[in-house]
Amino acid sequence: MSIDATLRLLSKASGLSVADIATAIPRAGIGTVNAWLKGEKLPGREQIDALARAFGVPASALLSE
Repeated sequence: MSIDATLRLLSKASGLSVADIATAIPRAGIGTVNAWLKGEKLPGREQIDALARAFGVPASALLSE
């Protein structure tokens, strides 16, 4: 599964909004998070680690295809 699909699934399952996710991620605004969810951009390593913490999953879960 692509990272954008994984992020959409996790955000829906966790009930976190785009704004909630953006607040939890360093140097990521709502526009950036939306771009990640649409597959237009990819988060960097630091942001992947922060996303994993926000969703309570290992970072490897976000990276597995």
